[in-house]
Amino acid sequence: MKNSLIALIILGVVIAITFFAIGGLEGNNGETDLSSNDGKSFNEKLEAAKSLNKKIVVSVYTDWCGWCKKMDRETFKNESVISEIVRNFIFIKLNAESSEELTYQGEKYTKVQFAAAFGIKGYPATIFLNSSSDPITVVPGYIDGDMFTKILKFISSEAYLNQTFEKFIEEGKQN
Repeated sequence: MKNSLIALIILGVVIAITFFAIGGLEGNNGETDLSSNDGKSFNEKLEAAKSLNKKIVVSVYTDWCGWCKKMDRETFKNESVISEIVRNFIFIKLNAESSEELTYQGEKYTKVQFAAAFGIKGYPATIFLNSSSDPITVVPGYIDGDMFTKILKFISSEAYLNQTFEKFIEEGKQN
């Protein structure tokens, strides 16, 4: 009886930790919020992606960028986008003008340097990384919710490993 109780408590703790790790996008009001990093650092998010075997979406923005704000208002409020991100990705917001430091693959960067290292010269931009934080691709510019959902499905299904995005869309695999 005592062993069963201990096992049940341990199971509850594991479930709670998993819930909070996966549910890191939940805001205080119960709605999913992709507009911030929910208090977790860049490196904490990379570690979560690795431990949960999830790919990473890095939304690169600046405070003055109108199209970035439009993505926050529209794309990142789209139910399909939110659902796909919560299910298959770890989401990171990165201000490309911040001098805050982060560590990526053993190297220290400011957020400015990190964006530059990926060749980002305009905003918004979206970086996709695998669960080991290796680059998959960078998508420049504003992306509407429907197209962003298709891109998320292309990346999460790993179709990018053996076909072009155009072929993926043509075959209707994004549905």
